[in-house]
Amino acid sequence: MPFPAMRLRATDLAWAAGILDGEGYIGIQFRGGKVYGTHQVAVVVVNSSRNMVERLLALFGGSVCRQGKLWAWSAGQAAAANMLERCRRYMVGKADQAWLALEFLAQRQVIRGNRREGRGSPSISDEERALREGFRLALKGLHGGNR
Repeated sequence: MPFPAMRLRATDLAWAAGILDGEGYIGIQFRGGKVYGTHQVAVVVVNSSRNMVERLLALFGGSVCRQGKLWAWSAGQAAAANMLERCRRYMVGKADQAWLALEFLAQRQVIRGNRREGRGSPSISDEERALREGFRLALKGLHGGNR
């Protein structure tokens, strides 16, 4: 769960932006099937330092898990939006990815309206699904072939 009311210092935000620039992944993932699937923003940092990922957890919410000898911090949409909105101005290498992910989230909010979107409900049109897939592919193109 993100902490939107928490006041963070500029140094916290700049530190997190640097970590995300150097060690992080920003993407739009598609999960589920053709009819019931959904696109979601994902932000992930994997590192050998447990302290680093736990600090990200304390600052922005999300979750931490162990992956072999590494530790991973991951943020679902709410925590991802919280982090990207607050850190983007300090980012260099992934600033364009952060902007595109935030645009995707803004587009979802505008189109969603009062519709309930969730599991078991094919509640988006083919056009909206195509738009979301376009965002996913555009963001994937910014990765430079890394993911």
